[in-house]
Order: sequence, then C-alpha cells, then structure tokens
Amino acid sequence: MRKILLITLLSVVLIACFVLTGCSTELTDQYVLEEKEEVISSDEFESILRYPVVTGLVDKKVEEKINGTIKERIDGLKRGLENFKQIPEMQDNTLDVTYEVGYRTKEILSIKIEVISHMRSFGVDDHVVIGKNFDLKTGELLSLKDILKGNYKEEIDAKLEVKFSELDVEVTKQFEGINDETVFYIKDNALVFCFSAVEYINEIGETLELEIPFSEISGFLKKPLAFEGDTSPELKNYNTAIDEETKPSGALFFIGENIRNASQKDATTMILSFEEIQEKYIGVYEEILIDNEVQQKLFEFFGDTFDKDRVSELEDADLKSLLQEIIDGGYMVVNAEGLFTIVQDYRVLEEYAGYLSDDIRDYIYLKAEESKDLESLKAGGVLPWAKIKDRLMKYEDYMETYPDSIKEYEAGREHMNLLHTFFFGFNGMPAFDYATNKINDELLENYREFVNMNKSSETAKIIEGYLEVLERNNYTLCEEVEEYRRSFSSINENNF
Repeated sequence: MRKILLITLLSVVLIACFVLTGCSTELTDQYVLEEKEEVISSDEFESILRYPVVTGLVDKKVEEKINGTIKERIDGLKRGLENFKQIPEMQDNTLDVTYEVGYRTKEILSIKIEVISHMRSFGVDDHVVIGKNFDLKTGELLSLKDILKGNYKEEIDAKLEVKFSELDVEVTKQFEGINDETVFYIKDNALVFCFSAVEYINEIGETLELEIPFSEISGFLKKPLAFEGDTSPELKNYNTAIDEETKPSGALFFIGENIRNASQKDATTMILSFEEIQEKYIGVYEEILIDNEVQQKLFEFFGDTFDKDRVSELEDADLKSLLQEIIDGGYMVVNAEGLFTIVQDYRVLEEYAGYLSDDIRDYIYLKAEESKDLESLKAGGVLPWAKIKDRLMKYEDYMETYPDSIKEYEAGREHMNLLHTFFFGFNGMPAFDYATNKINDELLENYREFVNMNKSSETAKIIEGYLEVLERNNYTLCEEVEEYRRSFSSINENNF
C-alpha cells in the first residue's frame, strides 16, 4: 500500500496544472520546434529532460506564452523530483522526459510529453503522459470543449467504454467517463485519451492511451479540426456558410442546394453537422413554445392535433413566422401529453439518404419511419405493441450490421428505451392490468411472436427468459417478475 501511495503521490505532484492568459495573432505554419535538453545529476544517476521550444511565430507574445507554459511544466517536474529526494525510499529515483509532436497546423499545436519515473527502490518504472494542446491564435491551452461540439461527452464515453472492454488485461474499476481534467492529445487523424494504469488496471507502468479516429466523431469536431484535408468544394462552402449562428432552416436549405454534388463522405458530414444544429435549436424553440400564451394560441387554432398545412392561415404573424421556421428547419410539432412541443422530423432527410454512407443512410430510414408513426398518432395515442416489437429487432439488426458506426451508441440507446417500453408499457397502456396484475394478453402474444421470429437474437433470449419467469408466476406481476424486467430494461448497456 505504501508503495502505491508514494507512486500515486509522485504522479499527483508531477501532473499539477497551471493557467496562463493570451491574445490573438496572425497565423503561420512556418514555425520551428527546437529541442532543449536539461540534465540533472545526483550521485550515480542522472535525469534527462528533453522538451520543445517554439520559434518563428509571428506574434512573439504568443510564442513566449507557449514556451512559458511548457517550461513551467518542466520546472514543476524538476521541483517534484527535488521534493521526493527528501524521501529516503526515493533518493535514487530519476526522471526521463521526452516529447513528440502529435499535430501541428497554423492554428493548433499538440505535443505529447512523456515522463518516465525510474523508481529504483521499488524496482519499477512509472509512465505518465501529459498532453499540451495549444491554440496558436492566443497561446492558450485547448480543452475538449474548444475542439468538440454538441453532446460529444456521451459519444466519446460510449466509444471509450467499448475500448476499455476490449483491453487484454482485467480492468479493476468501471470506466467513469471523460471530464474537464481528462488528459488528451491530438494526432493527424485522431484524438488520443490517456488514463492511469494504476487507477484502471492496478499496475505501475504504461499509461493507457485510447485512440478515437476523427472519422468516428466527424459530426462533433469544431473548426479547424473539422473538414481538414482533401474536401470537396461543396463541403468547403458548407464550412464557410454554416457557423455557430446558423439556424436549422438555413443549414437544410444549403444542404438541399449542394449535397448532390458532394462526395459520399462530405455529404455524410453535412448531414451529421445538420443534426447537431437541430439538436442545439430544439431547446431554443421549446423555450418559446412552452410559454402559456403561445400554447393557448396553438390549442385555440389547431385543437389537439397540429396541422402544418394550416400554418399559413394563422393571423398572428410572429407565431406564423416561428412555426414556418421550425418546419423549414426539419422539425415536426406534436402534442405530447397536452403540450405542443417539437421533435426532429427525419423524413426531410430521406431524399438525401442515397448520397450518404450506408450506416447513416439506414439510420435515417429507421428514424424517418418513427417520424411517420409519430405523426399518425392522435393526441394521447401510443404505439401498438407490434410496432415496438418490430422496432426492437430493427435496432438490434442495425447495431449488428454497423458496430463501428457513429450512430451505434444512439441506436443502442433507442433499443434500450424500446425494451423498457416493451416490458413496462405506457401510462395509458400498462404491461399489467392495474386491478388484476395480470399481463396484457396482446403484449404477451407479441413476446411469443418476437421469440419465434428472432430465435438467435440477444433480445429474443432476454424476452424468452422473461416468458419463463412469467409462466412460473401465472403471468401475474410479482417480485420475481419485477426484478427480471428491471434488470434488463433500465438502460443496462452491458446487456448488448
């Protein structure tokens, strides 16, 4: 325990953070990284610290800030080494510091600094990676939120969790997800996330470096990482025309005018970017629609069911303009439990599906089918059990067909939500009768049909086990039935 404690303490000292401020600058890609070496000798051993010094930037203040940040980290390592010389068990310990440039453009410089602590008293070497990602406009360090957009944490957590599960060593704790302190660096075609081997596999040695290619998170990349490389004129125009202030209606109009001339890769990037814009504006529009006065106007004019073909008949010019903007942005207005709100209408993307990669095309077809079903429901209506049954299998098929898709996590989440509904039902259509606690006969028949039609599927195996539990308990809700359905329905990602 003392051994682990001392090593962990050393790592904490060596990875202490600091913050500096910066300014804007003219950019150049003609800068140079010169290597500097410092040697610290003590008795029989020596520590060698190699690190880069940036020269050739146009703005010397930015250059000074970057070099100051790197030097401060090196000085911190030296101070940490000196402090630990005061501990008898660590007097002969030394450090080797090396670096490599992971990514360099005129906008961004990413440096991977590697620190190897030679702990001779323990007979081990500890390895720590420090990522330094600089904005060359200001000299500031970049965080994940500076280079990624949208709900990137959920997407990256899902991909990293898969990578942790694929490690060829036993993991001693569950992956906890990334946060603002997660170490990362940038490569030419990927983000690399770094995690403590002591923390996750209880071993002193190499840092766990898990790589996520840009191609898998293209829809979450901000400029300048987004759209790097050899892109078509259509995508470059999209990148120029669409920015943080672009509304969904504007983005969708641009896509309609340009996507047919774009490559499949670039067309797919356009659609993924459009989804991000839609998701961002859902909250903006909902905040307006939820106003009591707006809701009253909507119900007075449309009744319980919204009809987009009647929007032009509205006399309230502001409300008419807002609703038209929402519809043109690829949304549909629905009555959800007595409140008009909006959801993405994937039917507007169906006409572009043929220009996209197979996984995104098929995902849009899945979601467009849901949009059609949603529009056909009357206010307060719910999906038939048969629809839920069919969707469950379609999402499982999707995940099996496209296990590496950027949409695999979202498809898995939809599948889990559907399974939850299949086990618990809706408010107006529960799985078990409130009075008798007996299962709904139609639902029971759909369980049996699902198993018979999809015997080899993972979902069918779960439902088959559920049927056995139900049969043992005379198809009545009881503690065993409740425990089984909860164990598989509540968003338990490890089941799939």
